[in-house]
Amino acid sequence: MKNLEFLKKESSKLTEKEIKEALEKGLDEYCRNYKEVIYKNPQEQLQRAREELAAHLELLLSLDALAESHANKMLYAGLTIATGQLVGMAALIFGIYSWEVMEPITYLVCKSLF
Repeated sequence: MKNLEFLKKESSKLTEKEIKEALEKGLDEYCRNYKEVIYKNPQEQLQRAREELAAHLELLLSLDALAESHANKMLYAGLTIATGQLVGMAALIFGIYSWEVMEPITYLVCKSLF
C-alpha cells in the first residue's frame, strides 16, 4: 500500500497534481498485477460477464414487472375514487337532495380536488 501514502496527508492540503500522480501510480500497479489475469483467458472472463449480466437482466425484468403492477394498481385506485365521487354526487343530486342544495357542495368538492 505504498501508493496510498498521499492519504496520510490531510485532503485539504493535497494538490490536484499530487492526486493525479497517486491515481496514476495506483492504476499502473493494478494493471501490472492483473494484466496477466485479464489477458490470460478472455473467453472465461466473457462467460463470467455474461452470467453477471444475466443475473442483472433477471433482476431488471422482475423490477419492471413490479413497477408495472404498482402503476396499474395506482391507476385503478384513481379510477375507482373518481367513479365513486361521480356516483356519490349523482346519488345525492338525483336521489336525496335537489340541485339547488348540491350545487355549492359539488363546486367545493371539485374545487378542492383540482
